[in-house]
Amino acid sequence: MSETIKGLKLIVTIVNRGKGKTIVEAYKKNGVTYHLICLGRGTAKTELLECLGLGHKERDIVLSIAENDEVPPIIKMLNEEFEFCKPGHGIAFTIPIASVGGPHTLNYFIGILGKGVER
Repeated sequence: MSETIKGLKLIVTIVNRGKGKTIVEAYKKNGVTYHLICLGRGTAKTELLECLGLGHKERDIVLSIAENDEVPPIIKMLNEEFEFCKPGHGIAFTIPIASVGGPHTLNYFIGILGKGVER
């Protein structure tokens, strides 16, 4: 591995049910290669849902791993292409990943390992 990894972040993206695959495709086009889509259901009080613009309760929660320098363009893309800056279109936030359990896991997260590689 010739490149130096500057740090990783977990991108948590919450959208209406059925839109998770579209988000993953957009992330792939922007170089983010590791994703997990989970099904979610809102449990927040109605007042909070209205404040966040999240009236529909069934959600896709997309968990993605990105290098720190990939995050600003991803957030910009979400605002421009998916209008995340408007209420009801989705929300996204990041959580820094302080450590990863070994070089194999790191390589997997950043997309160095191809499909079909023995583990």
